[in-house]
Amino acid sequence: LAPAMLCQPMLRSLHFLRDGGLTLGFIRRAAHKIGTPMWPSYSEQINREVHYPFGHASINRHFAKHASLPRLGAPKGYDIWADAFILEKLANKFIVVVNTRQSQLTPTPVTTYRDADLSIWNAFFARAQKKYPEVQFLRVGGFSELDNESFRFENVTAVRQLGLDLGHELALMAKSDMFMGTSSGFATMATSTDIPYLICNVENYFAGAAEVKVGDPYPFAIEGQTLLWHEEDADLLFAYLEREVERSHLTRREQLTNVG
Repeated sequence: LAPAMLCQPMLRSLHFLRDGGLTLGFIRRAAHKIGTPMWPSYSEQINREVHYPFGHASINRHFAKHASLPRLGAPKGYDIWADAFILEKLANKFIVVVNTRQSQLTPTPVTTYRDADLSIWNAFFARAQKKYPEVQFLRVGGFSELDNESFRFENVTAVRQLGLDLGHELALMAKSDMFMGTSSGFATMATSTDIPYLICNVENYFAGAAEVKVGDPYPFAIEGQTLLWHEEDADLLFAYLEREVERSHLTRREQLTNVG
């Protein structure tokens, strides 16, 4: 998980301690002593006033006040690699990062009801391959979560199958054209970027923590960033892809016209 920490644009130093309790205690005391802002606050942590899921209240307040949020980028040290990889392997491709969460295939399955239906996604990949051959899907997530069926599609590449890790996946996501996938850690990363996304099967109970109504996007979402508050189907996935691809084509034509 270390590369995930490197996505923070204001990161100045990073330390790893073996003992989790000691680490948290050290961070809390040090931050409290020098007055460094923390979230959750020092007192909330000490008084165990931290609830799951973490609410978006402070995020929404910041956005309401400043009309913007800090955005995550590629992990430090991976930026140049990602540019070179895209230039060599994905030139002229519309890059879509996909995470379909398959906890049921891992050694420690949890909340498997949140796993995506792979038959739906594979039907979607097949349709996209015919209509938009310029689209390349990059599957991210643990190697054990990959299914054999999707490997038969030329437009689907599993990043872990290339011997790459989380840092490479996050770097490619930061430079992709869009993200599609199940509500998960990768989806959370997407919400903190400026790329379009479709996050599927967001659980309704989370609306309260996010301070939104079921069916609505996040208050800080930009154009193309969409929450789907129910399970996906192949037609819906394709419609979203089509919208974003066609919009990119229109933007490209406008750019060429302006240059001309």
